[in-house]
Amino acid sequence: ERIDSGRLVLVPAPFRVGRLMRDAVATFAGVAKSKGVSLVAVPPDRELGKQAFLGDARRLQQCLNNG
Repeated sequence: ERIDSGRLVLVPAPFRVGRLMRDAVATFAGVAKSKGVSLVAVPPDRELGKQAFLGDARRLQQCLNNG
């Protein structure tokens, strides 16, 4: 809805993929454990993990959490 109306504001800033993944896993680790489910994320390769990307990490995190 916000995308279609032009009201979605993106805030680009440097972020690292590895941290984004760790945060996503941490968000769901407790729920997964309580249900007896193993939650596993394959970390990016070393070079990718060190590289900073420019984007809206908060919105990307929302996509990972709602995906």
